[in-house]
Amino acid sequence: MKRSPLKRLRYLLLFICFWVSGCLFPERFSAEIAIHKDLSFDFKYEGILTAIMARADETEQGHISSEREREMLRWAEELKRDPGFKQVNYIGHGQFKVSYEKHGQLDKSFAFVAKDIKLISIVPKKNNTIEIKGLKVSKSRRHKLNVLGMTIEGDLHIVSDLPAIQHNAQEFHASESSTAIYHWHVASLTDPAPRLVLSAL
Repeated sequence: MKRSPLKRLRYLLLFICFWVSGCLFPERFSAEIAIHKDLSFDFKYEGILTAIMARADETEQGHISSEREREMLRWAEELKRDPGFKQVNYIGHGQFKVSYEKHGQLDKSFAFVAKDIKLISIVPKKNNTIEIKGLKVSKSRRHKLNVLGMTIEGDLHIVSDLPAIQHNAQEFHASESSTAIYHWHVASLTDPAPRLVLSAL
């Protein structure tokens, strides 16, 4: 028996859902990052994370099963165990309204939401630069998300007093104190991924 296109898609999606955060996609968000001269950083995220498999269920069956809904509630409790999540509310339809904060040193890379779905990654390089990258969705993954009716929309603000080497910000402001503010509005899965490279020297 041949599987329907959505059922085939479900099996493909299972390969990217090894753990909870890897199954969550940031559909709507507001994110802020501050990078300081001492190479410390502050990261804040508020928005909606959507469970990919729950959306697949709803797209294929027209509803999310009670078993899947119970799984979503378990996921909410699992996310709450991460001290970075200050608020986690399951609002139905496989969606979580969350607030997340992280403060740390850039002696290693940081990524949110997870290693395989990175809305934001902050990567210190060996050449004394820091690269901040937004989510870049491959053509094949973009197709899978489009089938599920999933998209992305949000705003990213980055503030830093480190000099920029490269950036593709849509808006840029520099103050007399040498602090610079970079802003991106992401409106679709096909938008260029935000990128900023700072000098750490």
